[in-house]
Parts: sequence; C-alpha cells; structure tokens
Amino acid sequence: MFRLRSISLLCAALIGFAPFSMRGQAPFVSVTDDMHVVTNNLEGFWGPGMSGWDVNGDGWDDLTFGDFFGGANVFLNQGGTFSSEPLVITPTGPCETKSTVWGDVDNDGDQDLYMGCRSDPNRFFMNTGDMTLVDVSETCGLNALSTSSWGGAWVDVNRDGFLDLLVANYTSPYDYPNELYLGNGDGTFEEVDITDYGMLPVARASFQHHWLDMNGDDVLDVYVINDRFNVNESYLGVSGGLGLPDTLVSTPDSMGLNVSGDLMGETWLDTDLDGDLEVYIANSSPHGNKLLEADSTGVYMNRAAELGIDLYRQSWGVSAGDWNNDGWEDLYVSTSNWTYYYVDVFDVEPVDNAIFQNTGGSWSSWESLTPELDVQSFSHAACDWNRDGSYDLCVYTCDSVASMLQGVPNANAWLDLVPHGTTSNVDGIGWIVHAYTTNADGSVTRRTRQLAAGESFMMQRARRLHFGLGAAEVVDSLHAVWPSGTEEWLYDIPTNLQIDWVEGATLVESEGCTYAGACNYDAFASSDDGSCDFSCLVPECPDLSSACGPGTQWDAVLQMCLPESVCWHDSDQDGNITTQDLLGLLSVFGNACP
Repeated sequence: MFRLRSISLLCAALIGFAPFSMRGQAPFVSVTDDMHVVTNNLEGFWGPGMSGWDVNGDGWDDLTFGDFFGGANVFLNQGGTFSSEPLVITPTGPCETKSTVWGDVDNDGDQDLYMGCRSDPNRFFMNTGDMTLVDVSETCGLNALSTSSWGGAWVDVNRDGFLDLLVANYTSPYDYPNELYLGNGDGTFEEVDITDYGMLPVARASFQHHWLDMNGDDVLDVYVINDRFNVNESYLGVSGGLGLPDTLVSTPDSMGLNVSGDLMGETWLDTDLDGDLEVYIANSSPHGNKLLEADSTGVYMNRAAELGIDLYRQSWGVSAGDWNNDGWEDLYVSTSNWTYYYVDVFDVEPVDNAIFQNTGGSWSSWESLTPELDVQSFSHAACDWNRDGSYDLCVYTCDSVASMLQGVPNANAWLDLVPHGTTSNVDGIGWIVHAYTTNADGSVTRRTRQLAAGESFMMQRARRLHFGLGAAEVVDSLHAVWPSGTEEWLYDIPTNLQIDWVEGATLVESEGCTYAGACNYDAFASSDDGSCDFSCLVPECPDLSSACGPGTQWDAVLQMCLPESVCWHDSDQDGNITTQDLLGLLSVFGNACP
C-alpha cells in the first residue's frame, strides 16, 4: 500500500500494455488512412498552429487545427477515434489564424479558446457550456489592434488562481512589443505593462513564449523564441516561495540562453538524466538546430553537432517526448521549405520531418523506422488519443489530411498524470512534477515534467504529464509543485497508470481488489473486498484437466485430478458428505502422508 503524505488524487485507472521486444521496433505506425482527419493547410504564411488538448473534459485528447481562412476546426475524440465532422469555430471578424490555445479562464470546467491572428486583431472565445464557443473579443479586454500575433501562452502569473495570457507579436517593422494580460476570472482581461513583471519592452519578431522551470528551483521562468536574428529572451522567476514568480529577471547574455538565428520553436528536456534541463531549438537550414546544455559553471553551450542532432533542414515546431517509454526523451521536428509563402505546397520540394531516438544519452536517427516523414509541416501535437500509455503524434501537414502517427505499445513502463487545480487554476497550467525511480544498481533517477499551455511553434500538447519509465515496476515517489506553491508527495506508485490528481485532496479509504496479479487490481484500494477477477489470465494458462491420467477426473472445485470412482469429499465413504467427514479430515490435519 502507498505511503501517503498530503497527496491529491481523484482516481486512477489501470491500463494494460502488451509485451513487445524493443530492439529495432518502430515507435509509431501510421493510422492516417483509418483516421482520415481532414484539415485545411494548403496555403498561408508559415502555417497555422494546432492543439492536442482535451477541450470537452471527457478525458480523451482532442485535436484543434487553426484554419488559414480564419477560425479553427476541432475534432472531438470519441473513445480513441475522431469525429468525422469537425466542430467549426468561426470568429466574428477576420483572422488569419496562428495559435489556438485552450484554457479554462473562469474555472467553470469549460475550456475557453485564445486565437492568435496574423495581420488581424486577436480573438478570444468563451465556452458557455456544451462546447458552445462565443466570440467575446470586442469586450474581453484584448488589444483590438492588428499586432500580428503568432503565439499565445496561458499561465497564472499573479497567483490569483485565474489564467493570464502572454502574447507573442511578430511584426515587421517591429512596432508592437509582446503583450501581457491579467485574467479577472470572469472572461475579461486587463492589459498590464510587461515591464511590471521584469520583461523587456522591446519589439521583436517573437514566435512563442514557453512558461517552465528552466533552472530547477521549482519557480516558473519564461523563454521567448525570436526570429530573424533577434536574440531569444530568457527570464528567471524570482519568488519568496515555490510556484509562480513574483517577478522575472532577464538572464545575462553571458549565460548563453539568449542565442540568435532564424529561430522558430523550442522544447526542453533532460537529455542525459542528470537532473538539469537542456533546450533544443529549431533553426533555419543554413545554420542548424541547437541543443543548449549548461556546463558546470551554469553557462549554456551548443552541443547539437557533438550529439548528432544539428539538423540542417528548415525546422519549425519541435517536441520532446519518450516515444518508446524507455525512460529517455526523444525528439520530433516539423520541417518545411522556408520559401513557403502563399504558394501551392505541391509545387514545393518536400523537406522531410525528422525524428531522433535518445538511447542512454546517445542520439541516432529514427527515420528508417518512422512512417510518413516525407511531409511538410510547421506544427504538430503530442497526445495519447487512445489512452494506451504510448504517446501519439498528430502532424499538421501542408496538405488536406493530417498525418496520424500512433504510438506502438511495448514492455516498457509508463505513468500519466492529469492535474485538477483547486487553489491553483483548474487546469493546473504551470504544474511541475518530479518522478523518482531506483535503478538496478541502486542509484536514483529524477525525471521532471511540466504542464504548459502554449510552447514551441504555435503548439499546445495534451493536458497530461507523461513519464516513460523503462523497466521500472514502481515509482518511488512523485513530488508535485502546484502553481499556487503547494507541494504534495505520493509514494510507491505502480507503473502503467493514469492518475487524475486533485490539488489539496486526500485519498479516501476504499475497498477493491488488492491482489496485483488480478485483472481488476485497484492500486488505490485500502482493503480487499473479494472482487478479484482472474478471467483475463485463463487463456494464458494450460488446460490442466487434460493432464489427468487414466482412472482420474478433473475436480473444478479443488482444481486437481481425483479418482473417478471415489467421492473425494466423502472421507468415510458412506455416500454422504457430512460433518463427520470434516471431523475425520481435521483429526489427521498436519500429519505427513506416507
């Protein structure tokens, strides 16, 4: 049974996995033809963005695609497959859609939508229930100017429990600095000066903000991707306690994070499992992608060439994820011809997307085993649309149908965590979780995952934290830091679970099947109720009745072979099974058979 100290759990579902060999196994299979998710990405300026967020709260990851012609198309997940017809979200005014970022701004349980627009005013939709989205852009407090906004990121920057919005503006000439809006909790916002929170007021070609803890102090920081050789911006959060920053401090250029280039998207991961995060940055084809890793003095250096992941293709959105659940996060890179500007994509030479496998800190291309890389794309979304514990990828291709890559289950372990904030924002955006496991040699590994809403290049991954855990059969402990600053721990967690974790709740005593080998094992049951079911194991067991020899027959009650002519239960052989038979058995109980 788990040892608990101030844990928060709503429920946990045990989901099985199939044992497969990992040597030479493809991380994904294509289900594009089966799914047939129709999109509209046939023209436009560097593509629209997309989201893999669960938008209707049913626990299944949905897909949202920005539409170049305006608005967005939402394909709802129907138990592992997607609706054939999308929910079309249409703004009341023009919008060449870029980012589509969901978040529950009023904590009412319904997801609301921010839509970044190029050359048009940005849009915001309130969800009034049952996925009815109302465009309230004119009254919600957003800037009505055409600031050419590409990225949007939700976070609760002032710790009031309501989501705030940081907007990335990409303008040329650089007329508009990035924007910060504080949410009032009722669907309206108040724009504040970004310098009030320590950010620079300069206008740059910004693609996206990403809120995360970069330096491991459990306080949120922010990283800004800037294009056209404008240096990236990195800000460290400064706080008197854990959680969100009270203010931000710009890092010095000498730290090495404020690099420049034709930079498009980024993702953070612990490439070598040493407890420190590195950042992988998409760059233009002549310059190569970057992998910035801090040295012993805290200065970040580019190691991409050394590790063999300095991709010289026009790269855009990038994602880190443990695609094979071996405990080491891998990389997927969306690429496209950089000349793509209101052109017919079929007249442009494709630039294959890329995928890299991380094996024990060493990198190699996974392209020969990965389907459908010969497509152009700007963005994609990592999610688990069939909830089998193997992450899936939806790639928003420059085509009329999305590329659907379904993760292949294997013998490696995994753990999924879905947050439910109470004091924090209800989505748990900004949630940080550290998972500790013990290795075969007795050493301990810490893996860190963080929930962001808006990252890389106009992208939003699923609202879940996914841990690949390799051969681990149990997670020693989970240490969660909520956006409110609350810390919570959970101990001795079985793997291959999805856990819905509620902030500030406690585990309720419950009955269930406590035998780990049963089909209906309940990892969180405090006492056994006798309901253990072993029927799923029967096909794996031999038919023992066929082993009975001549003159014997199978006894289904005792599960053994007994003489055909003898009633085994009638110990005195009087033709009846009575108390006398029981007393006879008890009289010799404990003696050794001759």
